[in-house]
Amino acid sequence: MAHLLDKFTSAFEACDYLFREISRPVAGVFGLENLGPHFDVMVYSFVLFNLARTVFVPGLSRLFFNRIYGDLDRKTRNKWNCRGVSLIHVAFVIPLAIRCLDSPALSADRAFGWDERAGTLFAIAAGYFLWDTIDTITHFEAFGFVAHGSCHFADNRSVARIYQRRSAGTACFFVYFLCFRPFLAYYAVRCLLWEGSTIFLNLHWYMDKSGFSGSRIQLINGCFLLLSFIALRIIYGGFISFEFFRTVLQVRNEVPLAVSLYYACGNAVLQSLNWIWMIAILKGFKKRMSGSEAKSEPQVSHRKLE
Repeated sequence: MAHLLDKFTSAFEACDYLFREISRPVAGVFGLENLGPHFDVMVYSFVLFNLARTVFVPGLSRLFFNRIYGDLDRKTRNKWNCRGVSLIHVAFVIPLAIRCLDSPALSADRAFGWDERAGTLFAIAAGYFLWDTIDTITHFEAFGFVAHGSCHFADNRSVARIYQRRSAGTACFFVYFLCFRPFLAYYAVRCLLWEGSTIFLNLHWYMDKSGFSGSRIQLINGCFLLLSFIALRIIYGGFISFEFFRTVLQVRNEVPLAVSLYYACGNAVLQSLNWIWMIAILKGFKKRMSGSEAKSEPQVSHRKLE
């Protein structure tokens, strides 16, 4: 047993060395001086989310929700799997982001401060958004560019019901990838807290596909979705974005113009989308509360899921 563990240890050490060597030219091109020690985590993260998409989520779904999962068509099953991966991502990044909030190094220099704990967080996030980009291209016909790597609202007939997954994750991948310069790590940590509302968003979607559409538990979840979205993305997100733009303006002469513009435009687009999504949530929530959707749409059984 000890001999086997030694072999695994040696293999991981060899992989770490290989990843560090690969990261050198990449870091040189983009000026990412802190990428090397975390490049292996980014690769492992990408592999983990791929395995979750193809093995873990489908396996657990067949084990615990076999009838529901088995009745889904291929397109809806893809969405089911991707939302499971999204929940795994949230389970990783939220605790890690909270752990970095009290970092003295980041607080002392909001523009260029660095913390190795934040590096681990960004590596996991970048691996996820890279997976999201590739998976969207591979499995979904609609490929749209937005500044967020999960899903966005397009159907206001229910509380934040997802109409189509159109995000590529490309923007977020480069945001967290470029944090290794280092640049704006203080804000990148806090922006990942916005993902907290994704938990209730995905649960709402799962309830729709599991025959709980319009149920009391879905209504309760919808309330948590609405509250978390407003608290994390609108109120807290608006405050962080204001501070973010102030910092970018202060250091605009110390970083390449293209980098500053990329971050500034990305943040502006994401905040605009947050407001658009919130309006969609409020409209859907109002319809659900008034019961108009229940009157216009019959209850969908397990056997007639999309």
